[in-house]
Amino acid sequence: MSVTARLGGAALFVVAVAATAALIHFAVVLLVPVVAAHDAYARLADLGPMGATASLPRAGPGERRFPWTIPALAASVCRYDLSADRLRCQGAGRTRRLFASLSFHTRRGAVFYALTDRGRDDGRMER
Repeated sequence: MSVTARLGGAALFVVAVAATAALIHFAVVLLVPVVAAHDAYARLADLGPMGATASLPRAGPGERRFPWTIPALAASVCRYDLSADRLRCQGAGRTRRLFASLSFHTRRGAVFYALTDRGRDDGRMER
């Protein structure tokens, strides 16, 4: 057997191992959010009961409940379950000079609807 034939076989083996490792890595990255028990929904459970709006504490240098939080942003959350009934959401008051938005997320964190006060002329948010 020649040297080039051995190198070709070794190269094919290395490529096969790298492709298998890449596929396994990709599958694990996609499955981690599905099997994680301590997701954002679970971390919000201690802030209040289901269906009640609770203000999130402001992020500080040493304390952040969630990654990528902005200290200058006031935020509140409401955990809800759409399998039981419909949900009607309404923004509080008019916000002419300030910006306000509502975003709706799945339990796994994917955004499925977002609304801002700039979407209507009167500044009201209601869905």
